[in-house]
Amino acid sequence: MGQKRLAIVGVSRNPKDLSRVLSREFLKQGYDVIPVNPNTTEVEGRKCFARLCDINPGVGSALLMIAQAGAENW
Repeated sequence: MGQKRLAIVGVSRNPKDLSRVLSREFLKQGYDVIPVNPNTTEVEGRKCFARLCDINPGVGSALLMIAQAGAENW
């Protein structure tokens, strides 16, 4: 992965969820992880954004951890 700054869209509030495990692993690997979830304000000690378009400056990559049916809400 060439980008070191990425959003994880749909990151869970549950610390045992796969999206949180991946978030922690990316952080350990030196990535600037930007969590995106409209239902929380902080994940892994980092500010959590409600939507991708709220992130400023923007990100070059995003990992989508959401069900296809709800994708239009992000």
